[in-house]
Amino acid sequence: SHYKMMVEAPSFLSGLNRLLHNNITEYPNVVNSLQRFNVMPEVVIAGLYRGLITVSRWAELELQTCYRVTRESGLPPVWSCDGVAVPANFYLSCAWCMAGLTAAFIFLAGAQLSRTLAGGLLAAACFFFNHENATRVMWTPPLRETFAFPFSLLL
Repeated sequence: SHYKMMVEAPSFLSGLNRLLHNNITEYPNVVNSLQRFNVMPEVVIAGLYRGLITVSRWAELELQTCYRVTRESGLPPVWSCDGVAVPANFYLSCAWCMAGLTAAFIFLAGAQLSRTLAGGLLAAACFFFNHENATRVMWTPPLRETFAFPFSLLL
């Protein structure tokens, strides 16, 4: 919801101000969501999303395709969009990129520690064969560990 709040705000700074003075999450109290909930990944991704949208409008790039979907039983038609310009798709793309960075950093750590490419391949293979126990990104991509794990490996 914090990412959505940032993306739907009129500007990045107004969205940031809404996070700093959030009266929705713990109504009627006003809380600073950045301090209380550690939503910095959402703020960074929202900033990247806003940058992508600005650049795509400037360069006249189509980053989404919308379809009119007719429904049965007399329900009115709805519009459905797909592509990286859809906020939820952009967020998930960032989560998948972080998961890919995790695998890449495990390969690099294995190669550096063993001083051979075989060590990197072995480390990456162990990660992939134990993927179910190593990460939960395939079931719940927006977890904090999805965004933190690659950076903890980088250090």
